[in-house]
Amino acid sequence: MKTLQLLSHSKRNEKGKIYTYYSIAEPYWDKKTKKNEKRIVLYLGSLPDETAEQLRRFLKLMNAKKDIIVTNAEDIIFGEHWRYLDTAFLNHLWGQWGLSKIFPYSENKDVQTSDIAKILSIYRCLDTGSYLSAVGWFKKTALNIRVVAN
Repeated sequence: MKTLQLLSHSKRNEKGKIYTYYSIAEPYWDKKTKKNEKRIVLYLGSLPDETAEQLRRFLKLMNAKKDIIVTNAEDIIFGEHWRYLDTAFLNHLWGQWGLSKIFPYSENKDVQTSDIAKILSIYRCLDTGSYLSAVGWFKKTALNIRVVAN
């Protein structure tokens, strides 16, 4: 069983200025006094508030009973992203209104006229532009997955 460790601090007032000193401590039960006590494992001295907060987070992570994945903002921010919710909503409305039934189905076409009409209609609703720029826009959305799936 791993030992729980915490960041302990003490404050001292010297010449009107308050100094905060930090140490890493582990709690234990003192059988003689029948009280919770703490044993200093490592004295750290005075630390900037930001460093002390980072140490608190690290010790919290070390003491966690569950598996925790450590990451940073660069790992979470996506380099590429697709438009999804707005296109999914309009795609749903298109299907709910049955607009694809207006266009005849053709077996000898790779892409159906109804799919092209759907893409261009959604494009017109969200980002107006030329027919040629619609191709580039389409690749930046989740429609290329949604249209194939439907």
